[in-house]
Amino acid sequence: MPELIETQEKVCGTVCFVTLEIYPTTPGGTGVLIAQTAHALLEQGYEVIFLFGASRQDEDRFRNTDRFLFPNAGNIRSYHVLDLLPAEVELPDNLPDDVYLLSIRFALALVELTQRHHIDLVEFYDYCGPGFHALACPELMGQAMAVRLHSTIELIARRVRQTLPPERMLHFHQEREQLRLADGLLYSGKYFYEREVCDIYPFLGIEGAHASPPLLLGFAPCPPRADARDLLFYGRLSTLKGLDTFLRGLALAMTDPVFENWVGRINIAGAEETVATGLTLDEMLAVVPERYRARLHFLGHISHDELQKLLPDVSFAVFANKLESFCYAAHELRVSGTPLVLNSLPTFRDFFDDGQSAVFFDGTASDLALQMRRLAADSGLREQLSQAGIVAAAAYYQHHYDQHLAAIRPRRIANPANALAVTALVFSTGDLAAEARTLASLEESGVNAIILRHDRTVGWSIGGSRWRNDFDQPRAEVDMAQLGEAVIGLRAGESVDAGWLEAARIAMASDPRLGAIAGWRLTCEGLRTSASHLLPELALSERIGLGRLIRIAPGLLFAELAGQMKHAGEIGLLLAARKAGLALAELPRIALDSREAVVTPGFDVGMAMIAEADRLDSALMAQLPALARKHAMEPVFWRDGFTLGEPVRATMALERGLCRIVARPDLAAGEVAVLRAVPTEGEMPAPKSWWVFTVKRRAIAVTPEPAAELVSERGSVTFPAGDETMIVLRQGPTEGVCEIEYDSRTVLVDLRRESAASITLRLGDFANLDEPQALPQTANRQVVLRLEARLSDAAAIATLTIADPKNWIARRAIPFGSPVIATEELLAEGVSAAVATLCRWQRQRRVRSLAIAVESDASFKLLDALVNAGARDVTALLPGQIERFAGEGGYSAATMAASAVVMLARHAADRGQPLSVAAEDETLADAIGQIDAPFHRLASSLPTPLWAPDGRSPTIAVIGGSQMAHVRTHLVAAAMLLRKRLGTGVRILLPADESAGSELLGEFQVLGTERFGDLAEIGQARGPAVALAVYPDPIVVEAAFQASALGYAPLMGPACFRWATDGPEAADAARFRVNYWDDAQTIAAAAQALLDDWSAATASWDRLRDGELHRLSAMRADVWGEAAAAESAD
Repeated sequence: MPELIETQEKVCGTVCFVTLEIYPTTPGGTGVLIAQTAHALLEQGYEVIFLFGASRQDEDRFRNTDRFLFPNAGNIRSYHVLDLLPAEVELPDNLPDDVYLLSIRFALALVELTQRHHIDLVEFYDYCGPGFHALACPELMGQAMAVRLHSTIELIARRVRQTLPPERMLHFHQEREQLRLADGLLYSGKYFYEREVCDIYPFLGIEGAHASPPLLLGFAPCPPRADARDLLFYGRLSTLKGLDTFLRGLALAMTDPVFENWVGRINIAGAEETVATGLTLDEMLAVVPERYRARLHFLGHISHDELQKLLPDVSFAVFANKLESFCYAAHELRVSGTPLVLNSLPTFRDFFDDGQSAVFFDGTASDLALQMRRLAADSGLREQLSQAGIVAAAAYYQHHYDQHLAAIRPRRIANPANALAVTALVFSTGDLAAEARTLASLEESGVNAIILRHDRTVGWSIGGSRWRNDFDQPRAEVDMAQLGEAVIGLRAGESVDAGWLEAARIAMASDPRLGAIAGWRLTCEGLRTSASHLLPELALSERIGLGRLIRIAPGLLFAELAGQMKHAGEIGLLLAARKAGLALAELPRIALDSREAVVTPGFDVGMAMIAEADRLDSALMAQLPALARKHAMEPVFWRDGFTLGEPVRATMALERGLCRIVARPDLAAGEVAVLRAVPTEGEMPAPKSWWVFTVKRRAIAVTPEPAAELVSERGSVTFPAGDETMIVLRQGPTEGVCEIEYDSRTVLVDLRRESAASITLRLGDFANLDEPQALPQTANRQVVLRLEARLSDAAAIATLTIADPKNWIARRAIPFGSPVIATEELLAEGVSAAVATLCRWQRQRRVRSLAIAVESDASFKLLDALVNAGARDVTALLPGQIERFAGEGGYSAATMAASAVVMLARHAADRGQPLSVAAEDETLADAIGQIDAPFHRLASSLPTPLWAPDGRSPTIAVIGGSQMAHVRTHLVAAAMLLRKRLGTGVRILLPADESAGSELLGEFQVLGTERFGDLAEIGQARGPAVALAVYPDPIVVEAAFQASALGYAPLMGPACFRWATDGPEAADAARFRVNYWDDAQTIAAAAQALLDDWSAATASWDRLRDGELHRLSAMRADVWGEAAAAESAD
């Protein structure tokens, strides 16, 4: 390690860069910009701090190695964001995504960092809004923070116009709030800021915006030779960088025989791109006639040294970019003396003059072709452009941070004289104890409160519901009450965290740009945040009492506020604040304890959408269904009771013949499920809460069965009913309490019970009950049978279910009336005996069909044995929802069970023996439809690779990755590069369905490839072999481990061995881990490194295998239970 350099005396100031990139440690233009800027600042005596959010390995390499490439390296401080977090940070378990998490981490880390260092300016990048939480953090109110405008993800998306994932809407608004709250915006050029940035963010202006052109250092002149004829495209292979326009323009220019004869090689230098592109590489190449394609030379990512060797033969370069904030590549070529043809983007017009320092085209392929022919024919113009670029190099060595530190000051008041006056609106159902809890929690904060009790007919209309005040005050007095400067809507029973409320009041008093501040909620389900903190539209699926502190006009009367909240409640206030240009923020800490809160009504969604139509984000509303599914929110137009709002109760009061069932988690936490509601007993079969799969050969058809009306903490259901209507409700250890309203009577039903059962109610019996009254715990007979029970003494059973009554099967409503046998009891004498018993019962016609709950390794073995024994009418029941992947690249228990069962069903279908598969919900159903690879269960040991090089030629197998052709293209290209480097004896194995590979192989005339269907067909490796499976699909990790058992060294994606972060394990993991965004040359180099040092690769795998075994043994205890863990220990 280099010797540490003592810190020099600080001369100018301290700048902190919050970043994911830094050159040369990581690739990317942002990293180059920051490195060039830091170089200049350090030379002038600045102290520079880097706060990294990328991998620990990158930060470690920069701190211990690469930072010594900078001048005055002793003035550099480098930190990884995880090293600055508080020791115990409790985070919500429903964070929207990793982008949101990173913003929280940066905020917490900066609080610690500013306590260690005096920082004059913190500079964030703009992409996805990493400063969203920091810019509203009370502890950072006195800290100057700026955002450098590279290119936001929203700006890129608007230019590329590709398919938009729903989570991008969250990123867009996170970027917007960051820009609203920043103390300064640093832009590269005036045209770029005014015509690109302000066009899409009209709330920005000149105030707070500062010109800050990037620096460009150390690029030597390398003008073209007089006889240079080559062309150069220099940028990632994407539509954002304009490769599609370049190829179209080239095809048009080549129709001119003079240009066709003049031009030499056409060099395309840049890595492949799968994110910011609207077309695949094959689609872009399709416009180039076959006879010209031989002149195209794809060089991949090249270093500056390689570029310098290339430039003397380049007559001119083309930049057809669709969007740029600066474009380092163009400026590097400019100062090298290479003539340029540029798209007339605002950012290029900031730095170039048409005909003087570059040639512009209007963005169309036809004009590009015209300008290329013009420049090819005019050697004098090319010489003029070359000399102008070389002369301009000196102008690039100038930074503006002296001015930035003087001009950018916090627009927040560090210590406001007074916190905001706040009024709490407490929405209640009349529960006095709940109201008292909320009022007690507000006492410490000195917040005024107005209690609003839900009413059916009278009171103020707020959010589509009626609310009255039950105290002695006349309504006129409440109407005239002055509310202060902010309000917060609470649900009676909630306890407000005094620390959060005080911090939120201080933050809002400090910064007039803050329109609302949210926090985290502690619920019966755990600690929760909400995507609606960024997107108020998503709150339409929540309940009144959002718990946000919302700024209002000072001195507003309650009557005036109630009028503003009439149709959309608090959502209307949030939308109005956003419309006024105010920011919606979140303090990353617990704000409310809602575990004992009452259940308030939902918003009247239809009326809210009509009244607030001009304030709703139209792009967001188009994505609302997908966002709702992504963040476990029911789309508002799917809700039953909520879309109707209060008219449901009004209709029920006037019309007999409606029944309403509402969950009451305020009385007891738990689920409520209506298994059936039958007008007269026996008239209607019980609905099933399953998704049923029919497996026919290789195809999977998914058919939703009629779903049971599952009612949870936020749910209700209303349906036609009469006195003879029979309602069947589920009982069990995870159930709660529900409220049934019928014929102007309200009844509470306690569904809590130690074992699974059901309760049947006749609505007509309600007439004999006093209101309100809780029904006793009466239930149908226990539905768990014992093996010793004589089936011959009972009626024939339609479906016998084998499951553990204590597990998910007891909570997830197998239609009651179907008896259950415990899996453990059935298998007491072994799998063979259990299969014999079940088949005998089927032959005796005592049991018609069997349902096996696949909830453990043992139950899967039972299912497998039943199918192989030829049992009839067998259904596999798949448990639970798919869990969110935790970043380890592996399967959840539900996914593993689904994969195993689907593969078993396919094999059974191939033999003509159908196996039905049923899953609980649509989420798991979607996942099953995507599974198309052999199942690899957690075994007692990992496969031992059979690597045994015997001097034979290597084998390269492409075994996994996304099914999108353009995504797997450079895997195939990497295999071809290895073939080219290592000789024609290399054996290349490709999946049979790899169409992109077929096209590439044909184009580059690579022969000797083999196709395989199932992974087992690749066979034992005859010599050293590498399997390419670098994409982050979860299935790839399993496939790669199977490939290792077949003799292949697997190259896997960044999720592989993520636990190996320190010491030798990290170096071992690096051998087998390749970033999925790397180009074909990088992947090929990693594969070749394994082949070149085969013995070291084998040793590394052995060490990783031991570490993975240790990790899997711990995981098995969670996935398969204590019995499986004991088996592993044995």
